[in-house]
Amino acid sequence: MADTIYENNYYAPITGLQMQQGTNYSSQNQTVSQGFNYEEVRNIIENIKKYEDSFDSEFKEKANELRDKIQSIENLIEKKENPSTIKYLLTELKNLAIGVSGSLIASGIAAQVSYVIA
Repeated sequence: MADTIYENNYYAPITGLQMQQGTNYSSQNQTVSQGFNYEEVRNIIENIKKYEDSFDSEFKEKANELRDKIQSIENLIEKKENPSTIKYLLTELKNLAIGVSGSLIASGIAAQVSYVIA
């Protein structure tokens, strides 16, 4: 009997893959839980947007960048996109807020976002 060689090629992200090669009449069970709370992120973004009138005075030349990141996050949440992409943008939002010293709004943004991306 010749040795069987298995080859698998993946050209896209894979989640929850289970594979048994060379095993007949077997089964596997898998429980996949979504640990990302889109609604929680949506609420945080809505809280941040309440202070939009102060973005220009608080964030100065970074205000438009802040708005762009918020809009991008909203779009990703609406489509329930990959949580890691949303977390990446939230981290950028947090870093932007950390760069603003003496701002209660920026401190609040950094604190709320830290809670979600942890």
